[in-house]
This record gives sequence, C-alpha cells and structure tokens, in this order.
Amino acid sequence: MRFPTRKLERIDTVGGPGAIAIAGSAELGLFIIDLWKRDRLVEEWPMEQQKGAEWVILVVAMPRKPVIYYERLPVAQTVYGDFHAWGGGLESALGAMAAGATAVRAVEIANCLDNTCGLGVDYVDVPR
Repeated sequence: MRFPTRKLERIDTVGGPGAIAIAGSAELGLFIIDLWKRDRLVEEWPMEQQKGAEWVILVVAMPRKPVIYYERLPVAQTVYGDFHAWGGGLESALGAMAAGATAVRAVEIANCLDNTCGLGVDYVDVPR
C-alpha cells in the first residue's frame, strides 16, 4: 500500500517562486522542511538523519541562486551541471534528461520504470 504525501512546496519570494522538496521518508522529510522554514537546521538537525537506513534529501531551489541540497548533515551542497535528480528512479530520470527530456517528462518516465517512485508529478518553475 502506498500513501501519497506532497514532497514539493512552492515558496513565494520577492524574486519569484522558489521550491523546497524532499526525497526519502515523508515523516522525517516534513520535519526537516519545518526546520528549514524556521532556520533551525543546524540547531535541531535530527540524529535519525545521520545514522540508519531511513534518511531524507532536502532540496532547495530559490530564484536566481544555485540549487542546494542537504543529505545526512545540515551542510548545503551545491548542484553543478545542467540537471540533477534525487530519490527512487533517479537513474531513469537522469537518463531521460541526458536524452533531452524535460525534468517533468523525466519524472514521468521514472514513474513508469521504477516501482519506488510515482504518485504523479508536481513542479514549480523557478527562475534561473
């Protein structure tokens, strides 16, 4: 049984729309999104994120800024290159984008090929 959880959120800023998203455990991910919104990532980073098999990737895209992501520690990592993917189906999505697919189409393709992802596609067009 799969339960749909929204893992992408639009953030309105002065420079235009931004987005914050998670890949991985929804429960832990929603908690980490809340920490990010309250600017408490470092102070309240959960120990569960640093150990064990269940962990989350937090992705932050703001207008006209590099895309950053966080993995096991509250350390921002910058995305380099023209495209990137996270979570279940990332190999399929990366292959689709390398072949010329848009990010939205790449996720649709990954949803068809990987049984660990799915439940539709949400997106926010963030000004680069």
